[in-house]
Parts: sequence; structure tokens; C-alpha cells
Amino acid sequence: MKYQKQIDKIILRALKEDVGSGDITTRATIPPNKKGRAKFIAKDNGIVAGLNVIERVFKLYDNKLKLK
Repeated sequence: MKYQKQIDKIILRALKEDVGSGDITTRATIPPNKKGRAKFIAKDNGIVAGLNVIERVFKLYDNKLKLK
């Protein structure tokens, strides 16, 4: 991607601000090694934009996260 370094800096800055040290309730109730799964379901036809950005956020946050 042409501006990958700049985009990564923005993503990392946003993750640092949004995630920070983590959510205290999540840390207190969910073991760190617990795996999860999410599924997004659209109730109507539409267009999904930004999947490449979401995939990059996942990769920068935790390389083990996957987007299908």
C-alpha cells in the first residue's frame, strides 16, 4: 500500500488511545488465553467498506487475529 507507514501510525495511535491498558472488567472476568469468535450479520443488503483497514488493525493489534 502506498501510504502504509502513515496508515499504520494512525492505527497504532488509535489502538493506544482506545485499548490503552485494556478494559478492567474484561481483565477481571475473562482469562487472557480465552479465544473468542465474532460474526457480523447484515439485516439488509448493503455495501461494506474498509475491510482492508479492519484487517490491518487486526494484524497490528494481534497477528493471530483473523478476518474471513
